[in-house]
Amino acid sequence: MTERKTRKEHILKIDRKTAECVKQALQEVKQQDGSVFSTVFKTITSDNGAEFSGLSQEN
Repeated sequence: MTERKTRKEHILKIDRKTAECVKQALQEVKQQDGSVFSTVFKTITSDNGAEFSGLSQEN
């Protein structure tokens, strides 16, 4: 993930290219950033890959 304005990056290796693995990786990033996450990442843009299918349901 790259924050567009500051170019801050989060890079995590995922086990498989599945929606569940991507969701778990996103949760890890949220935990690392804590309360700052929702301030820094106001929106998340992804491509149409199946691995991103669960992102719209994420809070």
